[in-house]
Amino acid sequence: MQVILSISGKCAHLITQFLPEVDIDTELTEGSTDEESSSSKVGRNEYDQSVSALGKDVDKLLSISAEKRFFGKSSGIPYIPLIMQKRTQFLGKEKVDSIQQTLFMKRREQFWDVQSYYFLRIDDSLPDYLFPEEDLMLSLVDLYFTYHNCYLPLLHRPTFENDMKTGLHRSDYMFAGTLLLVCALGARNSYDPRVFYGCNGEAGWQWFEQITPFRSSLQDRSTTTLYELQIHCLSSLYLESVGLWESVWTQVGLALGLAQDVGAHMHRSNPPNARDELWKRAFWVLMFLDVSLACLHGHAVTLHYEDFDLDFPLECDDAFWDHPDPAQNFTQPSEQPSEISFFVYLLKLANIMSYIKDIIYYTRKPLIVLGGQHRPPETEIISNLDSVLERWIQSIPGHLRWDPSRKEQPFFNQSGFLYITYQYARILLHRPYIPRTSDSKTTSTLYPSVATCVEAAMSCLDVVNVQKQREYYIESLIVVAFVNSVTLTLLLIVWSGHGSGSDPFISKEMQSVFVSMEMMKAIENRLPSAGAFWDVFSELVSSELANVVSQSAGPSLAQPSVHKKRPREVPHPQVPIQPQYSQYAAQFQPLPHEYVSPDTWASQLTLETEQPASYSSSASESTAYIPSTEYHPLATYAQDPTGYPLAPQPFFPDIWSTEVTSDFDLESFFYHSNH
Repeated sequence: MQVILSISGKCAHLITQFLPEVDIDTELTEGSTDEESSSSKVGRNEYDQSVSALGKDVDKLLSISAEKRFFGKSSGIPYIPLIMQKRTQFLGKEKVDSIQQTLFMKRREQFWDVQSYYFLRIDDSLPDYLFPEEDLMLSLVDLYFTYHNCYLPLLHRPTFENDMKTGLHRSDYMFAGTLLLVCALGARNSYDPRVFYGCNGEAGWQWFEQITPFRSSLQDRSTTTLYELQIHCLSSLYLESVGLWESVWTQVGLALGLAQDVGAHMHRSNPPNARDELWKRAFWVLMFLDVSLACLHGHAVTLHYEDFDLDFPLECDDAFWDHPDPAQNFTQPSEQPSEISFFVYLLKLANIMSYIKDIIYYTRKPLIVLGGQHRPPETEIISNLDSVLERWIQSIPGHLRWDPSRKEQPFFNQSGFLYITYQYARILLHRPYIPRTSDSKTTSTLYPSVATCVEAAMSCLDVVNVQKQREYYIESLIVVAFVNSVTLTLLLIVWSGHGSGSDPFISKEMQSVFVSMEMMKAIENRLPSAGAFWDVFSELVSSELANVVSQSAGPSLAQPSVHKKRPREVPHPQVPIQPQYSQYAAQFQPLPHEYVSPDTWASQLTLETEQPASYSSSASESTAYIPSTEYHPLATYAQDPTGYPLAPQPFFPDIWSTEVTSDFDLESFFYHSNH
């Protein structure tokens, strides 16, 4: 990958001084690997490999059972075998005694044997799980893979379905738990009335609630298993779907800690195999959830880029894992685009978002460790990150580029997911620099962050508008949350006076807000958070409109907002499932429900006052927005990165006078390459 951002001379000098054996350009471009053969890296490789080998030896010594634990580079425990080796050499002995023979014989049992009552063991017997009827279970599994696994490919469908057909869920309680959670998630997209039985209106709850935490005690010392990580992923996704965000953030953090305990975050040099790929998928699903939640909620990410070196999942679809010729295993046909490529590029974008979160939204100024390097100007930081995002969007393959007329539904959905996330990332980068007040004498081109946020928000909602026209919304709560954040940013710009036109309510920005609101209204009965977002939008729109109306038409027209919190209606999926992508979906008819048309709720936003003649109350009549040539978010930086102010009054003023260690090649930093 071409390096577009150079490392400063001072930074290079410092790194050369402290790490003379490291080739900086190669490190940042290719990432840390176990396969480097350059003589300049021998010392570092030997260190990494020796720590790994010593960790395996000492694990046998310290573990009460044969279960494997991971010891990282900073741990002192892996040095025990090395110390024994050096001691033997110092004493002039020819043979190094086995660590197991030496230390195991000297262990005092009262300090090593943990009493059984100190910790709990999981009962391996199968709980009394209640599974769906056979026909319903097949339907729910199909719906899960059609509407969930296509975005976050946690499971390998052929393996999962084969295990289910052989009845593994009747004998293995961990797989049984995985299957129940798959059914619970599939129920969120099902028309079958049985998914609501005994669950207080939450589709799939009767299967989710059977899965109690397998690690029910802090004293549980059992090693993390693949099924356990998959269960954490699936339960987190289900909790998201019912709006329990706080529980998701906690559970994802716990799961990432468990993954580190067994080294699931570290690169493996094994030939491609199914087990390693499933471990990678589980870890990366957790990583994406963690970064997304951190950005959306303002929390710190659990793992930073430098804390793991696991390569991305192989861009090979499930059908091509196994081949009659073993040499062809995990080989994607060159003529067939991979659906897993979407996940890989989504993860690359998540790496960028994680860094944006750290460098723009930090809580405390970074410590100065190496030589007191000063933080580059804000315009330079934003310009560099803009370039990284631009390089990312240019790097994605053709079948994942956003095309409103794309016929292949899976790639249409995946490209929409990617494009919405990309526009959200741009807003995440620029939102802190939106000025608080409007200066009528200053054009938007002098505030490139405002222009970027407007263009990104309206481009994002263009995707939503196209989805509406094709009668299919991406019902991922992560996507819905991104759209919510984008819409709030657009409302901030409108009411701050930075929108187009003199009347905010009939501006093209507000029309895009209505597109977002229509999406939330359409899916609110399936995703409760969407209904909550709609309530917020309606309040932010109608309250401000009421003030405008009352000032212009007199006090008699001013009315309090009627759009308060609404009780949820009986859940029902209002957006039709595409039968051609789910062989079971067409078997069931929609449940009865009362549908409120866009004309009705859009007109309610006016508090029953008259609309300007130029405004159409139907959000469905608005046309797709084409970005105007007046916005040049990248061009304003390209000419002179420091020539224009980002904003006269940033929301976070502390970021203007802080320091970091150095600047470096951001682009290659983010693209965590496969080994």
